[in-house]
Amino acid sequence: MTLILSLVTFNTIFAVENGLDIVFLSSGAGVPSGVTMADYAHRGTYSLIVTAALAGVFVLLAFRPGSTAASLLLVRRLVTVWLVQNLLLVASSALRTLDYVDAYGMTVLRLSAFHGWDSWPRAWR
Repeated sequence: MTLILSLVTFNTIFAVENGLDIVFLSSGAGVPSGVTMADYAHRGTYSLIVTAALAGVFVLLAFRPGSTAASLLLVRRLVTVWLVQNLLLVASSALRTLDYVDAYGMTVLRLSAFHGWDSWPRAWR
């Protein structure tokens, strides 16, 4: 039950975050006052790193061989929704970086960040 409650909590938090990102990114509004374009892009990247690490560790622990959680359909569905929400965070982080590149230009470091987003889904195959 604790696992299911944790997954429902994670999914709720991610749904709020993704909803806010979708509203903000689709609104065409500029960054809030006092926030630089670099801060804006980095915040998306930092949250992505933390959530991806959290998702990876959580899935490895919850679905270790022989665990009962792996056999529960509700748990598998909640984990699937959570992983999809992580992919939405990847997309919003990429859009933030594209805004940043539009404002300041492309650099080798920014190019490597895009390559990292491109490589991440292929690592799961």
